[in-house]
Amino acid sequence: MTSTDPSGRVAFITGGASGIGLAVAVLLQRRGMKLVLIDLTQAALHTAAARLGAGELLTVVGDVTQPDDCRRAVALAVQRFGAIDL
Repeated sequence: MTSTDPSGRVAFITGGASGIGLAVAVLLQRRGMKLVLIDLTQAALHTAAARLGAGELLTVVGDVTQPDDCRRAVALAVQRFGAIDL
């Protein structure tokens, strides 16, 4: 991995189950990034995960306006992938 090669790095995407968040997830996954998606509902995250298919992915139900949800999501991401790069 070089400094400009995103493959293998970890992207943390808020609102990742739909709209711009999901579009960013699709693009970053195509570039080989591991993904952490946080969104409000498990159903939306399940649908997004099905669309993304294969690849390293962690989905977290949470509200980014709630500090405890954010801390929990970051902790889960670091536990799973070791770091967050983006």
